[in-house]
Amino acid sequence: MTPLDQCWAKKPPGWRDCDPWGDASVWENRKRQLRVMAEVEEHDGERWLHLSMSHPRRMPNYEEMCYLKRHWLGEQAKAIEIHAPLAEHVNIHQTCRHLWCNLDRDTIPDMRRFCPVTGTAGI
Repeated sequence: MTPLDQCWAKKPPGWRDCDPWGDASVWENRKRQLRVMAEVEEHDGERWLHLSMSHPRRMPNYEEMCYLKRHWLGEQAKAIEIHAPLAEHVNIHQTCRHLWCNLDRDTIPDMRRFCPVTGTAGI
């Protein structure tokens, strides 16, 4: 299943569809107080699946972002979170984080390296 197919597939228990926001599909989990939005955007001639997760009072944490990636994109998809220069930063929601997945090609380098301390591969 491609990241795009995975994104709109049936969600885990506790998530419900909400009214769309513009071109974005929206889901919420009232128990976790989380909201997810998904849309496909084009940047520099490539299609990107843009996912955002928000909470009403705090920034989503790392584990929640991993949950988002796993259940909306799938285990095998690659996604990035961008920390742009201040001059390029756009913030329309104070407690929201974003993941981006390129739908046209693999844009993420292989970051696995051999660690001489542990003798294993890893970031």
